[in-house]
Parts: sequence; C-alpha cells; structure tokens
Amino acid sequence: MSKDAAGSSGVAAWALAHVYDAEGRVSEGASTFTGHGVEYYESCGFLFFDARMGGLGSRFIMDRSGASADRVALRLYDEQFTRILEYSGYDGSHDGPIVRRVPSTRKQIFLESAGGAASSMFGRLFGQSKDTDQNKSEEIEKEEDLDAFIQESQPRSLEDVLTWLPPTVNILTDATFLLFRLTISGAVDVTDDRWKSLRAAWNKIVDVERTYPVLNEVGEMSERSSIFSHALLARVASSLVLDKVSIEIDELDRVSKNIEKAAHLMGSLMQVRGNEEASSTEDTKEKWSHVVRLLNEARTGWKGDLDSKSMFLPKTELIPDLEGFDLTLGNFLEHAICHAAIKSEDYGSLCVARSLCSESVTFRANSPENWFRYGVILEKLGDEENANDAFHASVSLGAGEGGRVGTQQ
Repeated sequence: MSKDAAGSSGVAAWALAHVYDAEGRVSEGASTFTGHGVEYYESCGFLFFDARMGGLGSRFIMDRSGASADRVALRLYDEQFTRILEYSGYDGSHDGPIVRRVPSTRKQIFLESAGGAASSMFGRLFGQSKDTDQNKSEEIEKEEDLDAFIQESQPRSLEDVLTWLPPTVNILTDATFLLFRLTISGAVDVTDDRWKSLRAAWNKIVDVERTYPVLNEVGEMSERSSIFSHALLARVASSLVLDKVSIEIDELDRVSKNIEKAAHLMGSLMQVRGNEEASSTEDTKEKWSHVVRLLNEARTGWKGDLDSKSMFLPKTELIPDLEGFDLTLGNFLEHAICHAAIKSEDYGSLCVARSLCSESVTFRANSPENWFRYGVILEKLGDEENANDAFHASVSLGAGEGGRVGTQQ
C-alpha cells in the first residue's frame, strides 16, 4: 500500500475500503482494517481515523460470517467506540457539564509519577519494594486527592477539548450504524448499555447544536435552521436513537427526509429509545412495511403515491441530497430494508428485499453474508429450492469457518 506525503496511508486506506466494499472482498477488508493492515493507517493523524477504520473492519468481519463473527465485531466496537465515549464522559456516566478528567490509564501514570514515585512504577514491573503497605496507602491518598480535584474542576475548556477530544458526529454516526447492525444480527439487545451510552452521547451533541445554532446573513438565529444541517448522515443516525430533533428546512421531497422518517420509525419499532409502548401485531407489521417503502423510495430516488399500495408505481422524483455516502449509507439501507421486510411479512416488501439481495450477490458475489441474507428472503417467499442454493453458496464461501478447534459441533 503506497504511503501519502505525510508518511502514512490514511487516504489510500479510505479508498481501499470503498473498493473492498463495492467488490465484496470481505476477507481482504477484514485483514486490512483489523489485522496486519492497521499499521498502514493508524499513524496518519486524521481525527479518530483509527476508530472509523476499525468500525469498517468489524463490518467486514460480519460480512465474512466466520465463526464468532458477531462476538469479534462487538469486541471491536468496544475497542473503537465505547472507549471514546467512556474517556470523554459522553457515555452518560454523570449528569451536568463534562468536567476535566483523566483517562484511567493516564490517571495511574499521573499518580505514580507525582511526588517522585517513579520508582514505584518500575517496582510494580520488576518487583515490589519493602514498604508495600505504606506505598499503597500513599497512593490511595493521592488518588482521593485527584478524584476530589477532578470533581471540583471547572467545565471543559478549550485546552481540555484539545487534550481529550469528545466524539464527533461522524464517530457517533458510524457507531450507531454498526450497533444497529449488531442488534439486528442478534449480537446485542436494545436494552444493552451500549445503546444507553450512545443515546447519552447523541443528547450531549444535540445540546451543543442547540447552543450554537445556524445563523443567517445578519448574525441572527434563522427560523429555517436545522440541527445537523452540516451532517446529513448524523441526522439519519440520530433519528434512529433519539426522538425527532431536526427541524424541517423546507417542504421539498428529499432523499434524506425519507431516510430520517424511516430511521425514526425503526427506532420506535425496535424500542431503541426505551420509552415506546408495544403496538398490536398487525399494526407493527404495517409500520415495518412502511419502513421498507420509505427506504426503497430513498434508494431508487422515486416517491410513489401514498394512496397506492404498490411500491412499484413511482410518481415523484426525490432530490438526491445524500450522494457519495455509499460506503456507510448503502450498507445501512441494505440491512434495514431486509430486516424490515422480514418483520413485516408483507409480500411486496419481501419482493423489494429480494430485488436488493439479488443485486448484492451480483455485484458482491464473494460475501457469505450477502448469500445467507438472500437465502433468508427467498425462504420467506416460499422459494425453498433457491433458498437452499443460496445457503450452500454462503457456506462454500466460508460462512462459519474459523474459530478454535473443537468449538464447533
């Protein structure tokens, strides 16, 4: 992999991610972004770039469908995203403004180096000193003093922000889409603490957006301003996790508006926010079918007549305001449409999912997960023979392989 002018390969890694995703080269993607290829981009210096590439790597691992793929992807999620939410304080661990804080690993180093205690650090590595009990009591006193200092600190300043960077909307967007994928695959539940931490982080980001709104030409708050108007994918991801936070800028038919509505409805149906009441079975299936309709219209760029029950009679062309996000948004749309179609049990919705899966296995024929998902949709439609062929293709491409010897029956 060639290196850029800075001596690293961040731009090349980002380009390779698009190539591997478009061609379904999941094994190469998993190796590049979670294995030996990490060394090529981890020092490029781009903001949270290692976390974003690690998130892509976990997605490639799930696409490869190897043994314990969900568990490995979940571990990578914690390493890349949960880590950032915890050390920045955006995980909802405390209320009120975020104060100055020291990550646990740095905190221990600070305690050991303070007061000329550097020798105790080496003593812990190469053997304990004679005054072990006395050293422990001194460290406890220092830790209590530091905890008191952290609690009494002033709200985060510019210096603190440049030292311990809070999560960006791009990081939260990637984390939301990945956690959604892990949830529909059964790796985590909607009641998991990871969803709670993500909601807390989005709430803090929304508070910042409302504190510093978009201003018009004369410096006044614009009535047509919208939260996350600078990051359309963030509006989609936040709609999945939070109650509706964006303000409609206009009445135009946009692709992003359709996906936001679908994401918000999915969040309610999945009970991601934790405050929704369960609906009747028939009502729930109808809502899932509506999710498929909204997402399919966004994917095709054409909006049908609301009074028509058919999804194949386009009437109005949508404004394409979400172009260039195929790597992130395209993957989300695929899995969201298929998941919603299965939940709806509606024939028309399943036909839309079948069309999408057929396209996926054509362009990304080397992905075991694509073939397995295709088989599930065909099975739901009653096409048992072709469903079995799709399942066999998934296994022949490596689904279920790997893991420790003797763990598989």
